Amino acid sequence: MKKGLLLGSILGLMILMAIPVSAEDGDQLRQEMIHSVETGEELDVSGYGLTPAQLQAVYMELYCQGKFPWYADSRIDWSQGPDGLVYVFRPRGLDQLRFDEEAYEREMAQMLDLTCLPEMEPWEMALSVHDYIVTHCSYDQTLVRNDGYQALVQGKSACFGYAQLYMDAMKRVGIPCQIAICDDTGDGVGHAWNVVELDGQWYHVDVTWDDPLPDIYGLVRHDHFLKTDAQFRAQEDGHDFQWEATVSCEGTTYSSGQFWEDLDSTVVFVDADIAVVRRSEEDTNVIYRIDVDSGKWTRLHSFDQTPVAYDGAWYLFRSYGLTSWAGRLYFNGEHKIWSMAYDGTDLRVEHTYEYQGDGTTIYSCAADDGKLYLTMVDMSSQVSTLAVDALEGVAHDHEYSKTVVDATCETEGYTQAVCDCGVSYRYDWTELSAHQLEERTLADGSVWLVCTVCGLEQESQVQTEPTVGTMPTEPVATAPSRQEGTDGGMILWVACGGVALAVVCVVVVVMTRSARRKRRCPPA
Repeated sequence: MKKGLLLGSILGLMILMAIPVSAEDGDQLRQEMIHSVETGEELDVSGYGLTPAQLQAVYMELYCQGKFPWYADSRIDWSQGPDGLVYVFRPRGLDQLRFDEEAYEREMAQMLDLTCLPEMEPWEMALSVHDYIVTHCSYDQTLVRNDGYQALVQGKSACFGYAQLYMDAMKRVGIPCQIAICDDTGDGVGHAWNVVELDGQWYHVDVTWDDPLPDIYGLVRHDHFLKTDAQFRAQEDGHDFQWEATVSCEGTTYSSGQFWEDLDSTVVFVDADIAVVRRSEEDTNVIYRIDVDSGKWTRLHSFDQTPVAYDGAWYLFRSYGLTSWAGRLYFNGEHKIWSMAYDGTDLRVEHTYEYQGDGTTIYSCAADDGKLYLTMVDMSSQVSTLAVDALEGVAHDHEYSKTVVDATCETEGYTQAVCDCGVSYRYDWTELSAHQLEERTLADGSVWLVCTVCGLEQESQVQTEPTVGTMPTEPVATAPSRQEGTDGGMILWVACGGVALAVVCVVVVVMTRSARRKRRCPPA
């Protein structure tokens, strides 16, 4: 009986040691899960002893930290056994989700080309992408659309799509970004937004809450851009609910005193040094040109607002639209669309809205797809939209030439699309190919297989007689390739196996010595 217990203890110890890492700090599980999502392959997780809740917790941790590709779904599938533990993890891959990878990569490349100009500072890119998403995506109140693909390609999504798209864009320009989540904002509905790192400090960015509802072309708020934890909770429409984030947002460099704080229009970056903004003051709408380095503001244009008579009363409306198209600025008054050069010269009236006597005015505007889209508002605050052909010039229409790049044993394959203007993107990725091995016989008679592409060396099973009169030489060690290399999980398996073997040996020695001692003792 004791022997059985002792053997059971040893086997139990070996089984524990055979588990690559514990469920608490499962680095190996995380790496396997990332690979599973990237490839779409099922993952055997039976050795981790995870409940569905634990599996989901690990998945969402990786998801919110941006460890997965852009097409990763926030939902997952799994199978569990009679004991309630999960034994198979099933990611929702690109094929299952039916995303058009090329369309997403093309739209992403074009967005970054328009927003992230050469030599921009990280905060400028964070602001420019923020404003682009607000002006090109509308909130899906049905909650049917809720991912980054739908936000970018279809222009409509709920909060998770805004956050997923913003995180992916920030990752591509080298800005650390994650997703913060809340299960319940107080009305039974969850919410998601972002945290970004600038100059070693973290800040909140809620693109969704800076996008007005109903959607208004060209109206971009900045109330929730680069804010601290305390600021987020203290706002009138604050995030005063329990959220989950892996970092604390205590940054002070950009959280207050910035020019964008009271803006309700897009920030147009002419280049990395010059920005144009529209500020609504008490009685005047003014468009300014800002020297980002010196902080100097230059007034480009201002116009008085015209009081409107309606139903025996006088009303004063403010306008907010500012957009750019083909090297010109476009903005609206209450009944007119104006344009001018970036330096404020060559001012023109591009479109006039005939007053209907019902108090309807042009509230805001935005340029997209060759048209100028207007948001109209009447005296009862009812919003409508209007598209007009008021844009001068033609914005660059990207025409891509495509080249298929085959995979090698070192690099994955892909299709490269390049426009003459320099904008490019890659899609349709393929896995690494097999090594191109060539036999080489060393002086000691051993035969080695050497990859002619990456230089990987591995000993062949074929042996020949050593050359007479020569000293045997050792093969030169080379770094393992991605396919052949050992990772941390394999090292841990080997280490654990060694420790287990040592334990077994010690136990066997102890049991043997004990048995020998028993033989030497005379019976009682």
